[in-house]
Amino acid sequence: MNENIRINVKGTNKDSGVVEVKCSGRYALVGDVEYIRYEECLDEADIKINNLIKLRRGSMEMVKKGPMNSRMIFAAGQTTSCTYDTPYGSIPMQVHTKRMDIIRTDDRLRIILQYSLGMDKGQYIDCEVDINVESL
Repeated sequence: MNENIRINVKGTNKDSGVVEVKCSGRYALVGDVEYIRYEECLDEADIKINNLIKLRRGSMEMVKKGPMNSRMIFAAGQTTSCTYDTPYGSIPMQVHTKRMDIIRTDDRLRIILQYSLGMDKGQYIDCEVDINVESL
């Protein structure tokens, strides 16, 4: 995989439908950890969100920094806790990863996640994220 990449992140859930981000970014392999960095611009305003994906054997961490911050950890069959920080306060959440598939070739990487996101006791939203990364 080259350092310069094109990334497509497509997220789906029943409440908000489909959200898709397409942009360029950077890829690095440091030891046994893969790093994917990209900047996301929100359409409705000139707001930028810095994104970092850390891919390790058996788990993935997704960090977002901007007006709203989050750090989510995905590991198949596990439930992890995270906090979604907004200008109005922090929201504790639980992430239960049902599936995490990683498909790779020399110049492409695809990560498929299926997970449930819990914001209150007993209230979960089923989500799916399809991340496609390719060398430029």
